[in-house]
Formats: sequence, C-alpha cells, structure tokens
Amino acid sequence: MPILSAPEPERREETSVPPYTTYPHTQADLRQQSGTSAIDDFRDNSVQFANGSKDGIAPSGSDFQPADSETFSWLRRKAGEIVDDERVQLAILILIATNSIMYGFATAPSIRANEEVMKTFEYIDMVILVIFTIESILQFIFNGIRRFFKDGWLVFDLIIVIVSWISLEVEELKAFRVFRAFRFVTRISMLRNIVVAIFSIIPAITAICTLLLLISYIFGVMFTQLFKDYHELGYTSANYFGRLDFTFFTLFQMLCLDDWAEIAYEVEQHAFWAWIIFITYIVISAFVVVNLLIAVICDALQI
Repeated sequence: MPILSAPEPERREETSVPPYTTYPHTQADLRQQSGTSAIDDFRDNSVQFANGSKDGIAPSGSDFQPADSETFSWLRRKAGEIVDDERVQLAILILIATNSIMYGFATAPSIRANEEVMKTFEYIDMVILVIFTIESILQFIFNGIRRFFKDGWLVFDLIIVIVSWISLEVEELKAFRVFRAFRFVTRISMLRNIVVAIFSIIPAITAICTLLLLISYIFGVMFTQLFKDYHELGYTSANYFGRLDFTFFTLFQMLCLDDWAEIAYEVEQHAFWAWIIFITYIVISAFVVVNLLIAVICDALQI
C-alpha cells in the first residue's frame, strides 16, 4: 500500500518592506513633499473658494466671505438704518405734505400767471421727486427683490415715482402727479389699516353693489316706460326719463337725495300716483341698501 505524503505548503513571494516609511500627516508635510509653499496653497484655496470650492460647495464652518458680499451686506444695513430712521420718515411725510400743498397753490390763476413762481415750483417738485426716488432705491436695496415686490405699499410708492418721472415727458400725465398725496396712506399706520379693512370687505361690497345695480335697472326700465314722453310733452323741465341712460343718471341723483322731491313734484302734476314709485325707490335704495353698505364698512373698521 503506497504511503501518502502531506502536500508541501505553497510558497509565497515575500515583499521587502522598508524598515521605516514616513507618511504625511499635516499640511506642512504635504508642502514639504510637493515642494509648494504656504502662499501657493493660499492662492489655490482662494481660487477654489471663488469657484465654489473643489466640489462646488464652500467648506462648512468657514468664516470667509467674498468682499462683494460683505460690501453688499454693509450697504443693505446702512440702507435699512436710513429708511427706518424716524427722522427720515418724518422728513418724507413733510415733503409729501409740502408737495401736495404746492400742487394746490399751483392751480391759482395768479400763481399760474407768474412764470418765476411756476419755475420755482417745478424746481422744488424735481428735488422732491429725486428724494422720493432715492428713498425707493434704498427700500429696494434693504428689502431685496422678493420682499420689495411682495410689499404692496412699497410697490405703490414705486408706481407713483415712475408715473411722476413719466409725467415730465408726457404733458397729459402731469395732473396725476398729485397722486403723490396718496403716499400719506403708506406712511400712516391708521390710514393703512383703513385701506386694508376696506379691501377685506370687497366681496361684501361687490354683493351689495350688485344688488343696488339690479334695483336701479328694474326701476330704470319702469321709469323710462312710464315717463319717457314727459319732457317732449312739456311736463318736466329736463329730459329725466327720455332714455334709459338718462333715467340711470336721474336715479343716481335721487339715490344721492339731490333734489329728488322737485323731480317727483313735476311728474306728480300729471300722474298723481307717481309718488308711490318715487318713495319706494328712495326707501329701498337710499335708506336700505346704502345704509347696509355703510354698516358693512363700519363693521370692518370696528367703528
């Protein structure tokens, strides 16, 4: 029987390892092996940071910021300090009041006939417009694009400033420069609250106005059909109900309680029963619907 011998173990080639190997552990060791200096590393890191670092993301915990960002932050902070300063806000209010009063004086015939005074007014108006423009620019810098255009009051101020600049070239728009007086609304919190309250009840106001329009249409058709020939026959001093549009104007006059009794008396002289229609319209429109509108507004303003 043959004798089985154990297989000889597989021999592996031994690799020689140097008794001592130096591995870099610090930036100084890396610079020593690569032959670069600290200045070169700083230059490379600065370029990488300007390009968004190696992976496109700035290193976490880094306190370094580009100079442009620091300049803009300083500019934004200063703009906020200026526009939020109470003295600046008071000065803007005074300029708005001055500008509005000046437009009122400019309508006087004696002022318009004096060219020197009108030129002085135009110069003052230009200076105030430049100040308003600078104030809008500072608001834009401080709030940024998104916050600026989300604030309706700031957008309203900007529109007023833009229209004022356009009016310098378009003669027809000069009359709209007086709209700068509306900037009082954006500056006084109580006025802002009133405007916000009114806008909050627009659905209710729309419903009431629709009801009033429906009532006016019904009575307008009725008055036109009944009394359209009264002016041609010489019964009335004016053509109150000759056409539907004339009737609508007359009904609006009656809604304002403006000489409605005289109109009713003229018609009643030839149709004694007309007072029923007149009083019915006055009670429904002027007393009920209009007072309902006033009640909704007063409720919104908590008066």
